[in-house]
Amino acid sequence: MLSGYFPQIGTALVRASVRKTSGGFDPDLIGGEDLDWLMRLSGRQAPGFVKTPSILFSQRKVGDYDDLNRRRIGRSPLDYMRAYSDTLRHFFTYFSQVALIAAKNGDRRRALGAIGTSFRIFPLRTTKYLLTRSRLRSALVLAFFARRA
Repeated sequence: MLSGYFPQIGTALVRASVRKTSGGFDPDLIGGEDLDWLMRLSGRQAPGFVKTPSILFSQRKVGDYDDLNRRRIGRSPLDYMRAYSDTLRHFFTYFSQVALIAAKNGDRRRALGAIGTSFRIFPLRTTKYLLTRSRLRSALVLAFFARRA
């Protein structure tokens, strides 16, 4: 796997005994859990390769679904920018939630770090949400003004 070959998680077959000794996915990771798991498995047990076709995959020919892809990205650059912004909104929401939970738990550093990350992703949106009644504003107020235990 270090050579650049990364098997898809759906193609991996692992004995239950090997899985028990290596554990499952690491819940602390927010991405790359499958690669981490496969690396841990291969560190304990030499991986093998079976040259038998075992997965059936089909895909449309390039050009067969141009209209579908055009509808996905929209008709104008503004439509594309909106779609891209909506995709990144997930990260903004995630860090807003992290900020509020950390602030409620008295973890000022993590709360402010999450707010800073939100600001780097969407500076204008973060500014707006910090100035209006929002989860992000609540996190900022709690981080600075909550009584420490």
